[in-house]
Parts: sequence; structure tokens; C-alpha cells
Amino acid sequence: METRQQHIIKDSCNELQTWIERLCKLDGCNKEELRAYFSQNNMWVESLETFGSFMCNGAESFIYKSYDEKEVYKIKLNRTGGINGFVNLLKDALNHNKVFPDTYYSLIGFSSYRKDLCVILRQEYVRGEFATNEQIQTHLMKDGFTLTSTGREGEFLALKNGFQVTDIKSANAIVANNRVYIIDCCVVKYE
Repeated sequence: METRQQHIIKDSCNELQTWIERLCKLDGCNKEELRAYFSQNNMWVESLETFGSFMCNGAESFIYKSYDEKEVYKIKLNRTGGINGFVNLLKDALNHNKVFPDTYYSLIGFSSYRKDLCVILRQEYVRGEFATNEQIQTHLMKDGFTLTSTGREGEFLALKNGFQVTDIKSANAIVANNRVYIIDCCVVKYE
């Protein structure tokens, strides 16, 4: 029997997959056409401050913590502005959900941030400390991943069930209740 959590994650994956397929049919749309399409489908978000307050940012995303501190909203920038940029961002979130369901993403909508269009994803806020590389690697190996060094100090690839995970580092993993949670990374399905 499927648990409530498994059902929620499955629904989130289905929604991400549906939007990937919908966007692939819109190839060639400009920013204004995309914005209109998202608005017509009740997926356009006018104000990001509705969700919470700015927390931090990385190279490709800006993080807002909800006012009740139960979740974070990740503003993932589509620097290309095109359909492929959105598709890749949604595929990464979908793959993350399949590999790390305990820190799954749900799609909130689309917006603009500064000059870029963006995807807004929701994730449960994990309160804890940043994990060390050793803690991350131990966790991943216990979870059945094969780890391979990239040749750069401290960087590695994690492989499992046809997925390749990169950008696994201390700033992207949290230790809470003696458990490591991967909160952000790059997950690619390979054949």
C-alpha cells in the first residue's frame, strides 16, 4: 500500500513530467508568449515575496524561506529564456525526486526574476548543519551509490540505477537527526 508521502511524491513527479511534455510542444515561443501561456494556465507567479523572505543564493538559484520556516522556495533561473532551459530545469527536479525522494521538489509555477524567466520549486526546509564530504559519501554508499572521483579535489560523481549525480558538496547536503539529506545537486538520467 502506498503511503501518503509516496503518493505526494508520485503526484509531484507526474506534474513535473506533464509540464515537461507541455513545454516541449511550445518550442519557439518567446518570453511574452511563455508568460501568457503560464498565466492562462494559472502557473504565473507575480510576486516572489508572497512565499517568504530571501535566504541565500547559489550560482543558478535564489532561495526563499517560508514565513513559517517549514519550506523553502527555490527560484531556478532559466538563463536561456527558451523552452529547453525550462525543460532541463524541470527534468533535473524530476530526476532529483526519483533519486532523493526524502527532499523532493514540487512545482509551484513560473515567474521572472531580474531579467530571467524562472521556475519556482518548493522543498521541505531541513533544519540542521551542512554535511561534510565524508558524511555525504558514507550516506550515498550506504544508499547503494557507486562513487567515482572526477579528478578534482573533493569532487565526485555518484551513480545509481541509471542516474548520475554531480554537484554534491557540503553546501548542498544537510545533516539532521543523524541523517544526511541531499537538498540540491544535479541529477541526470543516462542510458
